Amino acid sequence: MRSFERFYELTQQTPIIHFQYGEHGATLRATEVKPKLDKYIRKRCEVKKEWKLGDTEALNYRMTITAPDENPEISKNAELKKDCKRMGEKESKLLSTGRYDPQINKMYFGNMIEGRLSIKDYCNKVDEAFKETVSYKEKIVVTIVCMIKGLRDKIDECIEEFFFINNFGMRQTKGFGSFRLVAKRHDPNWKATNPVRFFRSLGLPAIYVKADSSSSSQMMDYAASIYSVMKGGVNLTRDGDYPEKYVKSYAQRGFFDYCNQVALKSEKAFIKENVFHTTKTSNQNYTFIRALLGLPNNYEYQTKKLEGNEVASIDKNRIKRIKVNIYSIDKPSDQIERMRSPITIKIIDEYLFFVFNSIEDKGILGREFYFLLSNKESRWFKQEKDFNEKAKFIRENGHPISTPGNIDWRVFINGFIDYYYSDKVQSGMKACGYPYSFAAKLALESVNVGGDNNDGIK
Repeated sequence: MRSFERFYELTQQTPIIHFQYGEHGATLRATEVKPKLDKYIRKRCEVKKEWKLGDTEALNYRMTITAPDENPEISKNAELKKDCKRMGEKESKLLSTGRYDPQINKMYFGNMIEGRLSIKDYCNKVDEAFKETVSYKEKIVVTIVCMIKGLRDKIDECIEEFFFINNFGMRQTKGFGSFRLVAKRHDPNWKATNPVRFFRSLGLPAIYVKADSSSSSQMMDYAASIYSVMKGGVNLTRDGDYPEKYVKSYAQRGFFDYCNQVALKSEKAFIKENVFHTTKTSNQNYTFIRALLGLPNNYEYQTKKLEGNEVASIDKNRIKRIKVNIYSIDKPSDQIERMRSPITIKIIDEYLFFVFNSIEDKGILGREFYFLLSNKESRWFKQEKDFNEKAKFIRENGHPISTPGNIDWRVFINGFIDYYYSDKVQSGMKACGYPYSFAAKLALESVNVGGDNNDGIK
């Protein structure tokens, strides 16, 4: 080993969604990892001029990433095409009403096909659009070549924590593409840091779980289950036949109760009253709390109990999926830009972390949004390019609601843990079956609870 080289060994913690999954050696891409590592180092210390590559922000070193020689484990979405050909028309229609490949965790929504399609059309969509995950059991090697000693030492100092807090590939905030540093070939005395100790040192609000398994598929099932209770709720009922298989999301109800703000209601109640007109109340205060956990372009609801002129075109005798689009008219834009969730899910061995990042610079706090039924949007509206004209239409036909002016994630975390262990949530999760029933048994802890001397961490 030459003095200007460093070799780091990683173990893959969760599958990575890879656009080049079919190529030999597909794994982490240096073109994604190096810019992130450069940025992390710039945040951690004052970068010297001689560390930079010319006049750019890039740092002056080379990185290569090598996967093991044996074949990785690749999800097989393309196999669905073969499944279709073996099925009859009835089964294929059921399959094509919207299915996730069971080999990719439901935290990834891209592999979903909506609508009833012919076998041929369904298979074509699978071939053209479905993504695959890649996972290696053996170690992956990151090679750094750097001629600048100070920069080389800084990389060596930061690289373990860098992989602690970053995931890679698509849907990385949802736990995909997690890797952990396990060895430095140039330093046989190096010892890995306990991840809980590391996240405590950051001072970021976070929740952690120590599970009874380090299986990446089980850990991601646990992550999806806990996150569902936090943000969207769990609803496995069929027309209300199984009310016990329903758990309200903490963001939509529990947070207000925890803060003793029972007069407030969530955007779901707002939509029911003001957009769908299925409930009638008065003098209610609403807040769009769910947006702080990530803002999509629209919400989709499945219902057959709609009334009023706004949804008169909907067949009330059949369940329909109805989209409510989200707009902001305080700046010249079309539909609101999506804001990804500020919660990063990180899986490291048997530990599962939910790390809450600041959103103060995202322009989401104290902001007004409008909900508008998609079937209210005329052809003119969809084609109109003038912002002022579209804003006028939204103002006249949409329904305004604002996000909170601030959020204290530590209050949110403490409340969520209490809510998670409430009898109603626990019994509901256990009734929902796997993975919710297993996730209900997990012990959730705030990263900031307890001290290094009494937490049992080695």
